[in-house]
Amino acid sequence: MAPRVDPVDMVYPEDSVDFVGAEGETVTRTSYTTSSFLPFAKEVKRPPKPTGTDDLPAGEFDKLHTHSVVKAKHYASSASLLSSRMYETHYDGWGLPPLEVFESTLNSHLQEGKSALAAWAAEFYASDVFAQSVETSQHVVCEALWDKAVKTFPGMNLVLRNARPLKLEDEVWHLPHVLQVTTVAAALKWGLLLHVKDADTNREFSLQIPMLREDISKICGVDEFLGKAREAFNRERSAEIQACGSLPAELTGSLKGFAVSLYTGEIAGVSGVCFAKGMYVFNRPKLLDKVQGNLRDLKVRAPSVVRKARDYIAARLLHIVLKLEQAGIGHLALDWDSLFLRQDGAFLLGNFGSSAPFGRPVTSELSNLSDQLEPGILLAGDDIGISPTHGTNLWSLGVLLFQLYTGKDNPYGIAEGTSRRNAAVHLAEGLLSRDVRSHVLVHELAAAGVPSRWAQLILRLLEPRSANRINGFEVTKEFPDLLNLIYQ
Repeated sequence: MAPRVDPVDMVYPEDSVDFVGAEGETVTRTSYTTSSFLPFAKEVKRPPKPTGTDDLPAGEFDKLHTHSVVKAKHYASSASLLSSRMYETHYDGWGLPPLEVFESTLNSHLQEGKSALAAWAAEFYASDVFAQSVETSQHVVCEALWDKAVKTFPGMNLVLRNARPLKLEDEVWHLPHVLQVTTVAAALKWGLLLHVKDADTNREFSLQIPMLREDISKICGVDEFLGKAREAFNRERSAEIQACGSLPAELTGSLKGFAVSLYTGEIAGVSGVCFAKGMYVFNRPKLLDKVQGNLRDLKVRAPSVVRKARDYIAARLLHIVLKLEQAGIGHLALDWDSLFLRQDGAFLLGNFGSSAPFGRPVTSELSNLSDQLEPGILLAGDDIGISPTHGTNLWSLGVLLFQLYTGKDNPYGIAEGTSRRNAAVHLAEGLLSRDVRSHVLVHELAAAGVPSRWAQLILRLLEPRSANRINGFEVTKEFPDLLNLIYQ
């Protein structure tokens, strides 16, 4: 019989979440956390009556926002499709279509690339090699949560307490409660990814359990570390809400290509913060659209598949990054680790814990930041963190396209340093102090046989100084052929 965990802790208002609204105003919402998530049994004055999400009496959230399980099952199978059709003709402010339109109009060459990704994913993620690669992380999380009473996730039933949607204004037909774990999907730098099935509706999700290394807490002390972690979770939620824009969270993956939290909650019977083998594991799971591992696996293990699918990867990635730029979100880990494969070969951009609205800092010690950040923001970083700006995503796009088409990792080489971050800073200092321009890459791109139009775009994106770099709207005007590959 599969283990079942009984519910415990209630949820109490703890943090406010600020985000930038559509018109630039700052909106504040209340987020919730279990009392056990507070740094080491911090005293909390509990309200006289148990409360749930939105400060409503416990149980009232379900009554106001959810429907019967029968209706929910019907919704899971049909409503998302019907709703997405409402947005299919909704072109954005730069004239770009929703990603569903992109996918429905792929030419044969791009479709072959997408199919190659799907075939590789189906084979690799079912292999023994992959299963062995996630064993260590799975054991660490199980030991942290259940102290060796449970050794593996598959077959478990997890009870999700106090589930709440990412966007409280979205209509919710059903809140996931009992989740059946089917497999361990990936071991990420920042957490463990599971595949789960809602016991009521049979809908499949990915469930991510966050993890952070113990050595990070030694920088500032445990209490301060846990407080910063809580703030980081709130900032991630704010960034995801802004990334959705006017779309329901449920449709953001299919229409924008973003893997955002659909629901968050707590695993019943588990402490707010757990520890095992040098890792802090947080009882802050989130449910996402179902995805496989990330494109880093593909890049490392199947370069021949990358070559076959590179034009599809480049075209979809270009659309996703332009939508991210329009959303006003700067992603400081826009790399292969943050791009997650779907079963059909498409991919989504996730890891919004390493992102923030333009001009707002991302706490570097709590985020998995790219080693090849835009030189300007890297040098402008301070003790608070690194703040993305307009064009930050476009530099990262240029790096990814360079890697995709040349097979090399570093457009401008590497510098010496005491750490990877220190080396990146030295390289950035050199590029800006010498006023290096991207034309120095022309011969390298030509030697690698990069298609001419993609080479031209890469050169426009990889200008070290942001003032010389093309912006998102200019991309749509100067490179319409790359965006219109989908219509050929």
